[in-house]
Amino acid sequence: MRNFAKLLIISFVAYSFSFASAVLAKPSVENFGALPEVSKMALSPNGRHIAYLYVKSGRTDVLIRDLFDLARSPQGLDVSKVKVRHLEWVNERYLLLYASTTTNILEFRTSKTEYGGVYSYDIKRKKLKRLFTNTLKLGINSSLGTVSGYLLDSEEVLMPAFNVEQRRVLFRVSLKTGRGQVYAKGRRSNTREFIANKDGKVVARIDFSNRDNLFSIKTKHGNSWNKIYQEKTDLAPLSVVGLSQDGTGLLFVDNQGTDKAGLFQINLSDGEVSGSVLRRNDADIILAITPLREQSVSAVGFASTNGTEYQFLNPDRQRIWQTIVDKIGLGLVHPINWSDELETWLVLVVGDGNVGRYVLYTASTGKMMVFAKRRTDIPKASVGDVVTIKYKSAGDHIIHAVLTQPPGYSGGKLPLVVLPHGGPASYDSVGWDYMAQYLANEGYLVFQPNYRGSSGSGQNFEIAGHGKWNTDVLADVNNGVQALVRSGYADADNICIVGASYGGYLALAAITFTPEIYKCAVAIAPLTDAPEFLRYQQQTYGKNSQSATYWQKAMAGSDGKTTLENISPALHVKNVSAPVLLIHGKDDTVVPIAQSRIMNRALKVAGKQSKLIQLQGGDHWLSRAQTRTRTLAETGEFLRQHLDRSDKLNESEP
Repeated sequence: MRNFAKLLIISFVAYSFSFASAVLAKPSVENFGALPEVSKMALSPNGRHIAYLYVKSGRTDVLIRDLFDLARSPQGLDVSKVKVRHLEWVNERYLLLYASTTTNILEFRTSKTEYGGVYSYDIKRKKLKRLFTNTLKLGINSSLGTVSGYLLDSEEVLMPAFNVEQRRVLFRVSLKTGRGQVYAKGRRSNTREFIANKDGKVVARIDFSNRDNLFSIKTKHGNSWNKIYQEKTDLAPLSVVGLSQDGTGLLFVDNQGTDKAGLFQINLSDGEVSGSVLRRNDADIILAITPLREQSVSAVGFASTNGTEYQFLNPDRQRIWQTIVDKIGLGLVHPINWSDELETWLVLVVGDGNVGRYVLYTASTGKMMVFAKRRTDIPKASVGDVVTIKYKSAGDHIIHAVLTQPPGYSGGKLPLVVLPHGGPASYDSVGWDYMAQYLANEGYLVFQPNYRGSSGSGQNFEIAGHGKWNTDVLADVNNGVQALVRSGYADADNICIVGASYGGYLALAAITFTPEIYKCAVAIAPLTDAPEFLRYQQQTYGKNSQSATYWQKAMAGSDGKTTLENISPALHVKNVSAPVLLIHGKDDTVVPIAQSRIMNRALKVAGKQSKLIQLQGGDHWLSRAQTRTRTLAETGEFLRQHLDRSDKLNESEP
């Protein structure tokens, strides 16, 4: 592989996705578009049972295996009609299935809603029950998919919902019957969250008033609620992630006057905020692991383009975790869960040429067993090598990015596909990306920049993208492209940009506001008309809702100086010269399909080359294999029409 030192002003880190240099057996587009054969794996509390999704021949089942008797046939449950998002054991008898489906709710202003729900599965009786069945006082809800705690003695879970008075309350819901009863009451619709300890006692609640812009934390003392924290703000200022391990405080992720987000504690008795529990000067905390059975925060994940780095709060758990990481060696290691006695651990390993394998670790013996691979249809030789890079952009900002190379690549100039992430408050890191790997297998170099506005690199970096969507953010993308061209890796005459959601916006902004760089663009579920999108947010969630407030700030900036019309590609189509492919799911409840229709209509009226593909049954996340596969196939065909792939792989270095 050629040395990237000339390209990278700062540095590069190669990640160990191995590949073979011999002639490759190229997987089909159906292989890349297929859902993982095995996913959503979960280990039971005593480490005896393991549950997971199994996809085969278009059917999806939840399978449950007995690890003490692997010769026994697994229990199976057909869940093909819903989209299962997560599996979680409550105890050795009950498994929770978190699922969603796209539906219409007449009482809501939107035509479609992604309605979440939770099912309990009794492995002893082999019975599935939807939670909140026949529940009195249950009101109209857009989703019933959150579990806040577990009542050990009564085999009930705690779930928040609106009651018939449209007041936020906490229900105790039977895992056996699915019926719920009111357990705790919040303050009208202002209550956003209830916090319960591991014994099921409600100890705190989080309130936020859109009307008054007041965020508060209240603790439960007898029958009364005492306010321990209050802040006037139009957006929730901190994210409560669970209880401290001793149960005396709430842990929350926030900046607290620093650039990087850390983990802090607020005392439940007096509201005093203590010093950071966990914090790093070089990375944000971007997730916390709070097991349902424990209710306290067990571990956090720090952002990195080289993959999430985990740290456990308990020293004993951290020692076991470090042993697991050291033993595995090559590859990214993600903790899934562990048995109550910390004897058995379930982890997911990605990298070293594989797209993901589930590994069981036994602490007392130090033995590891690969239980299952996420998929077997993409061979190691077809996994493109991935590197992380850094480069300078406007204002001396350092931009981190991920670069995926075609399998067998050994240097030379290639056509480039820019693949910006959605969000915008998200980021790309090394790992398995089915779209990037598909495009790499098509012979393209795939570039994924973490532009200003991305999360994971500090508060200042994220805010720097607000109101700068078609200027500084776009410059961060284009400067990376130019660096790749200057270094001889990307062909300046063969560059296209492909993105989904906010990445779809950037794809359209790139060909609208910097049309000289790109030969074509593919926008999947893109935001195209900012004023219309803001109106959609206000009509759907309320004019003063946090959702509407966030998008107003992200698009116009905190000072409101950026006009929404100026950043909207659909309102500047006269600048477009490149052909455009728009792909949008009809069931998209995040970015309405109207956004793509607006763009397509504007391009057609202006005499530009545009095509809109509307995916029947397609949601915002392309959750179904059919919509995912068609999106890849249409994208691949479009790129073949507009990019010259005459350069051969493995050509000698010039």
